[in-house]
Amino acid sequence: MEDDAWESYDRSELFEYIARMTYPNLPPAELAMAFGIGDLRRRIQFYHVTGTMLVFVLLVLGLWATADPNHPVLTIPVAATAGDPTTNMDVDARPQGLATRIFPAPVDDKEATTERRNVVLVAVSGGGTRAALYGASVFEGLQSLNALEDVVLYSGVSGGSAAVAYLQIHRDELVEKNCKAQWNDFYEVMSAPFIDDVLRGIVEWRLMGETRMSALLAESFGRRMAPIGRVSSFTMGQCHDTVILNTTLAASRVRTSDGTWTPLSPQNAGGRLIFANINNGVAFPIAGDRDAPDEFLKYVIVDDSNVDVTTAAACSATFPPGFPNVGIVIDDNEEHWVTDGGAADNRGIESLLYSLRQALRDQMGKAVSFDLPRIHIIVAEASAFSTKYSQDRGIGSTFGASQKFASQLMVELLEDCRAAYGDLAMRSGLDAQSEDEGIMLHYLAMPSFFRSKVGIGTNWMLPASVTFYPPDTDSSREQRVTVSGKTASLLIRALHHPERFDELLAPASEMPEVMSRIRNWIDENKHRAESRRLCDKLNAS
Repeated sequence: MEDDAWESYDRSELFEYIARMTYPNLPPAELAMAFGIGDLRRRIQFYHVTGTMLVFVLLVLGLWATADPNHPVLTIPVAATAGDPTTNMDVDARPQGLATRIFPAPVDDKEATTERRNVVLVAVSGGGTRAALYGASVFEGLQSLNALEDVVLYSGVSGGSAAVAYLQIHRDELVEKNCKAQWNDFYEVMSAPFIDDVLRGIVEWRLMGETRMSALLAESFGRRMAPIGRVSSFTMGQCHDTVILNTTLAASRVRTSDGTWTPLSPQNAGGRLIFANINNGVAFPIAGDRDAPDEFLKYVIVDDSNVDVTTAAACSATFPPGFPNVGIVIDDNEEHWVTDGGAADNRGIESLLYSLRQALRDQMGKAVSFDLPRIHIIVAEASAFSTKYSQDRGIGSTFGASQKFASQLMVELLEDCRAAYGDLAMRSGLDAQSEDEGIMLHYLAMPSFFRSKVGIGTNWMLPASVTFYPPDTDSSREQRVTVSGKTASLLIRALHHPERFDELLAPASEMPEVMSRIRNWIDENKHRAESRRLCDKLNAS
């Protein structure tokens, strides 16, 4: 017949087509319920995902067993720094030092303004796609408050590094007026199936040679984050803002005087290698105590204008054990192997505070007048979360210990920063004793139900559906709600736009009672109170 045509169906579509032909008058919702079509789709998806993950695990194990540690992913010539002729980049094209950005220029005492400025420093945690989306949400919230221009430093880990990289690449479009489409693109890219790109690439023969699996993630970041039509990479030297992208050291070696390499040593494992666009190595630990000179938090600072931002973000996001360690050769004299930045501390807050403390100390040594701003530190925390104890034979304590030590380090560094700020306030004749007049920490933790139990997993692909349980409880399965992955992304976006909740969730197809329940969970979470406090403080000046 003239209208006949061949049409292909997958398994669930074929079953649904047969059911619809059998009962043509049955409404779609009743048809799906009567034949369990939704459950069938989930089961088929589960089998496909399980099979894919099994193949992935087997390939990873195979690559792990055959991996040659002598083929690094990134080679960096240390001489290529800002102002060096080999970079083709002027010193003025790079961000200024952090102290100069916090205290822009000397002012005449007579002309000093009485209005206090705000400066903002943001640490964005790891957590794969969940953290990348949360970082985008925090950035858009700051933009809605006209505060994105006040940010002087971004410190990212894993998913947070991906969000920071995208923001720097597309910053000019994102800060324009009427830029909803550009922010829509931001969320779309952060939701992209990066891990699917990697899975498709691991069957390529080049991985049996010098190419590492981590390079596939860097390539995926580069393709998906780059503006349409852009050919050249976007480098650290082109970032508008001061940026730190954190990785975790796994091993290091150096070239000896006779030109040979020392054996790879894990002595520095657990330390930091950071990609930064400011050269201020004195801000970070450089030695231990005189009686234990080698026992300290090792920092390796890569300050190179030519490092591609998406490659640096990928180095920060190669979560173990899915990805092998990334090899980085510096000036052909140092070789460092790194893993996901979250292996040391999933927030990157310690790198931010080391930088801030040094900036305050640098300013203290300058004999100039200056305006002393209010300093807001935002920790966009989207790490995985659990409220339930299980007999895990010590695994939870083993992996949780580093976070506790990092949290204590955060507290002590913050005390140092506030003490240095107090000294500067005395020079400026200001009262820095009030918590509203000095350094304010805004621990902006993502609501727990987004990142606990099943929630939005820590991976590099937004799932097709997400199940939420009531927050901070061990409730029965009847109280849970399931939404599409797209709706979960919209909910994360709405976290920092409560006044636009209905507008942002308009495309969601879930039932009104489901949306109402989730909205109540958000409103009752302490995230809402901290978010309001941040808005109030930024709007106060």
